[in-house]
Parts: sequence; structure tokens; C-alpha cells
Amino acid sequence: MVLQIASITKDRPELFGLLEEAYHTIYVPAFPDDDERESLDKFMKAINGGFPGVGIAVNLLGENLEDPDNYVLKGISIAYYYEEQNVGLLAYNAISPAHRERGLGKLMVQSRIDTLKEMARDAGKKLGPVFIEVNDPAKVTPEMDSMDPNKRVAIFTDWGAKQMPLDYVQPPVDRDSNYCENLLLMNYPVDGKYADRKGVEDFLRAIYRDYRKELAAQEGGPELRTVRADDDACFRKMKAQLDKTRIKSGKKNRQPGYTVGVPGFDFLHAAARKTPEAVNDARPQTRAQRRPAGPF
Repeated sequence: MVLQIASITKDRPELFGLLEEAYHTIYVPAFPDDDERESLDKFMKAINGGFPGVGIAVNLLGENLEDPDNYVLKGISIAYYYEEQNVGLLAYNAISPAHRERGLGKLMVQSRIDTLKEMARDAGKKLGPVFIEVNDPAKVTPEMDSMDPNKRVAIFTDWGAKQMPLDYVQPPVDRDSNYCENLLLMNYPVDGKYADRKGVEDFLRAIYRDYRKELAAQEGGPELRTVRADDDACFRKMKAQLDKTRIKSGKKNRQPGYTVGVPGFDFLHAAARKTPEAVNDARPQTRAQRRPAGPF
């Protein structure tokens, strides 16, 4: 069977059920830490344009993804594009345990970067730096993670990612979560180029401003245009560290590992292939709901 990648957008409501299933069966087990994991509601809000200036790429990997009776889900990946700063975050990538060690992870890296490039082009820009967060092996044991953190860092390094010289702190993923200090920040090359110091700062400014904007909106705080990343103590600490660090884009990597040995696939574009008559109910459906439940 041919591998497929489906991009979940607001124009493809017939795929929302697949997203819901992938979220619960692949994503949640892969990210057991509540402080690192985002809610399905937040993903859906982003898909429907609920966070101005922040685009989301949600890609599902599998086979027969448009066939409600014979589909096979193999992976889910999420990325964010911050238009003002023109930077991307490969936020989550999870492959079902039954389908690992087959080059599917790097396929999801490449597909998300390609989607982020499209988002940047739509904004009239050429995509800037792209980053990824990964559990720090010095702070997270193999028993605390779905994969040995040392192995994951080694894989990402082999795929071309470089660790940023920074004591990274992830802002809370929502109002009820905590700051996460168990992560490393890594950078994938885009068109062969790694991030420089300004690119790293732009990324930090993007994610912290986004968090504080969401917090202000939820709590009825100051006008969103007045929200600044600099108001956050963790951001200020990392910026001070960056100001003392010299980061150059360095030697270019025009053929990073995530582009080598990638299996072939078909990309299911945003434009729905089914006729309107074929989509009778756009509400999220689980596999059980799509299949006959029984004679009763």
C-alpha cells in the first residue's frame, strides 16, 4: 500500500475523526507529560484560525486515509508557523510503536518543513529558522519517556538538528500547565542554513508572546497589542544568556539527514476530493462511529 500524508485543515472536516483518533491513540501515549502535551481542543481552535498570526500544520500519516473502513493510522505530527517572526516550531511528532524504525519519523519532519514553507510563501515570505524541542537526557530518564531521550537526541542529530547553547524553558502550553525546564532546543537547517542568534531570539519571542497573548485573552487582561514577551521572567533570562552567546548559522548543511532515505508517499492536499454529497456529517467521528456498531 502507498503511504499517505493528510493535512488537516478546516476545509477537510471529514478528516477530523482521524485526527481525534490519532490524538488519543498515538499522540497522548507518546507525550505522557501533561506540561508538554496540548489539548485536542487547542489544535482544533488553531486549525479553525483561532490564533491570529499563528498557523498550524497538522499532518497525519498512514494508508487509505480517505477510506473510512480500511484506513491505517501510523503517525501524527504538528508544527506551528509564527508569521510576524517568520519562524517555525516542529512541536510534536509521534509514530505508532508498531510502525517505528522505518524512516517515517524523518518523513514527518520533511513534510512539516515543506508545509511551513508553504505558509511562509502565503505570507509573502521565505521561511526562516525552524526549531524542535526534545527531552533533555540529563533531566528525563528513559522510564519517564516513551523513548530513551538519549536515543531521540541522537536520532535528531543524525537527521541534521543542532542543539542550541541555551538553558531552554518552554512556556506553559495552556493556562493550567507549568513552565517546562526538561527540554533542549534544537534547530533544523532550512535550505541548508542553520539559525543565527537573532533567529533564536525571534523564535523565543514568538512562542512567549503567543503564550502571553493567549493568557491575556483567557483572563481578560491587557489589550493584546500591548502583550510582550519581555514581560516574562523566563524569556528575559534566556535573552540575557543569548546576549552573551555568539551563535552563527555556521557551515551549511544542504543535505540534512531528514531528507535522505525518505520513503515515497502521496500527499492529500487541502482541497477535499470527496463530493459534498459524500460528506454527510462533518462532526468529528471515531472509528467506532464510522463503522457499523452491530445489528442493533
